[in-house]
Parts: sequence; C-alpha cells; structure tokens
Amino acid sequence: MIDDPKNGQEGMVPEAEITGSVENLGENQALVADYKDSGYEIQQLNPSSLHKGDHQAATYTLTNAIPVPSDVRETWDWEVNNLISRALAPHCENGKDLYLISGAVPSSVKVKDKVSVPESLWLAACCDDGSKSWSTAFAKQVAAGSRLKELPLKELEEQLSAGARLFKDHCSQERNDPKVQEAVQHSAKEIGGEEAQARKAPSSSQHTAKTKDEGGFLKKLCGFFITPIFKVLQYICSFIWQLVKLIAGIVCQAIQNLVQAVCTFLKGICGVLMSIFVNLVQAILCILNGIASNIYNVLMLVYRLLSIPLNLLVDIVCFPFYTLGAVPRVLHDIASGFGGLFLLIIDAITNFAKGLSYIASSILGCCLPKQSSEL
Repeated sequence: MIDDPKNGQEGMVPEAEITGSVENLGENQALVADYKDSGYEIQQLNPSSLHKGDHQAATYTLTNAIPVPSDVRETWDWEVNNLISRALAPHCENGKDLYLISGAVPSSVKVKDKVSVPESLWLAACCDDGSKSWSTAFAKQVAAGSRLKELPLKELEEQLSAGARLFKDHCSQERNDPKVQEAVQHSAKEIGGEEAQARKAPSSSQHTAKTKDEGGFLKKLCGFFITPIFKVLQYICSFIWQLVKLIAGIVCQAIQNLVQAVCTFLKGICGVLMSIFVNLVQAILCILNGIASNIYNVLMLVYRLLSIPLNLLVDIVCFPFYTLGAVPRVLHDIASGFGGLFLLIIDAITNFAKGLSYIASSILGCCLPKQSSEL
C-alpha cells in the first residue's frame, strides 16, 4: 500500500495501481521493490493485530514499515502481542485507558541506499484513568540473539533524540501507582522467560523457510490465476465503495438541505410571530395612550371649569334677566330714535322750503324795480 502525501492521491492505494502513472513514485517512501531480494522483511511498527476494519488496513502501508531480519520479525510480533494482551491491557481496564507508541532507532545501514535498517525497536505504554497512572517501556536490539528489555519510560526517552517526550508529564508521573507498575513488570518478565524457552526449541522460521521452498511453485502458480481475480474483486469493491460514498454524500446533502429548509421555515414563523407580538404590543400601547390622553383632557376640562371665577358664573346666570330687563329701555330708545329722525326730516324739509322761498323772493325783488324804471 502507498500512502505518500505528495503523490496527489486522496488515501491509501495499492502500489500496482499507480505504478507508471505517478511521477517520482517512491521518492518520499519505500516501495515493495526496495525490500525484494534485500535479505530483510517488512516489519509493522504499529501491529495490525491491534486494529480492525479500515484501521487494520492502514497498518499495511509502507510508511508503517521498517526492514528487519526474519527472526526479529517473528519474535517482535509475538512479544508485542503477548505484552499487550497479557501484561498491559489486563492492568488498564482491558485497554480502555491504555496508550501505546512504537518506534525504531535508525542505524547507518540502509537497504539499497534508501531505507534505513533500525538499530533497535521500542514500545512505550501509558495507562491513565484520571485518578492513577502507570507507564513502562520495552526495547529490543535488532542484532541476532538479542532479548526484549523492560525499562522505565523516562530512560527510554533519554535514549531517543534530545528533548523527546512520548507522553505528557511522563504519563502523569506524580500519580503513578507503584503496585500496578510492579505487576506489569512481573507479567513482562514472565513473557520474556517464555520467549527465551521458545528460542531453545527448533526455530519456526527454519520450518517456514522449508515450507516456502516446497510450496514456492504452487504459490506462484496460484498467484498467476488468483492475482487477476483478486484485482477484479478489488476494483469491484472499490467501485461499490465509491458508489456507497456517493449515495451517502447525496443523502447527507439532502438531509442538510432539509435541515436548512426546516430552520428557514422555523425562522420565518418565529419572525412572523414576533412581528405579530410587536404589533399587538404597539396597538395596546396606542390604546392605553389614547385612554390616558382622554382622561387627561377630561381632567383638564374639569380643572378649567373649576378655575372659572364665581362672579363670571353669576353674570352668566343673570344674563337672561339683564337682557329681558333691558328690552323696554331699548324699545324706548329705538322709538325715540325714530321720532327724532322723523322730526329731523320734517325740520329739514321746512328749512329747505324756507330757503327756496327766500331765494325766490330775492330774485323777484331784484327783477321788479328794473321793470318800473323803464316804464
């Protein structure tokens, strides 16, 4: 499996599928060809036996692999699996709060001048449930005949690069439980003893090598027929997986759109209800304001009525009586006015007549003497 972040692929892909289609393939990671005829086998740093499903498939990438001799590969896998299942997990609630880090210390030896052969392999463990904790570490030299060594976590960190800190606060060192620590160390020693006895027995690797030699031809023959079928099935599974991903994406998008629509609908309803509430409050306030204005006007009218002087009220009440009492005098004054006007007219006419008679007598007086003198 290839997991090079610079090859432009979205995830892990089989090396055979992209060979020839990706430029500089293998520039940033090892390839299967680097291990072929090298005398070393592929060793997983993160064991596949600890995972399931996609997580287990991810452990088969060559970025999770190092080259080791075949005997080291067999013993290291056996030791790690037994340490976790029999020494570490049972003392940490069956692995619930167990944290593991595995790694390798590189040496100056390289396979085909590319992949470094490790000098040693190590495994660090930390168990922390929040109230108490314990930690331990294991290291194994790659050299033939070396045994697994148990050592404190801090000592392993000192052997690594300067300033290496595998777990925070050395796995909460202040809360370490010595009793559990001793129990873990005791279980690890038992596993180490079993591994030493297994070394005295005939090597299973030798038996495996013989079996491989005997069945090499059959393996190649089966591989010639099975490999194409396996690739076809792999392509079918990949197609089905892509189809499932597409359908899941469409369903997720539809659900997202539905949720957005519901949220928009609820938002609109809330907005309308809020506007109705605001308008209702405004109407109530307007009604209360009108009632208050009317009450204020009535009170001001009463106040103004009460503030009118008493004499004015008496004059208003007596006004009809004053009016009735003044009617005869008014009529008398009107009659006197008309009488005076009539007398004035008669007097004017009389004076006018007198004036005319005076003018006529004056004219006649001037004309009569002239006529007598001519005679």
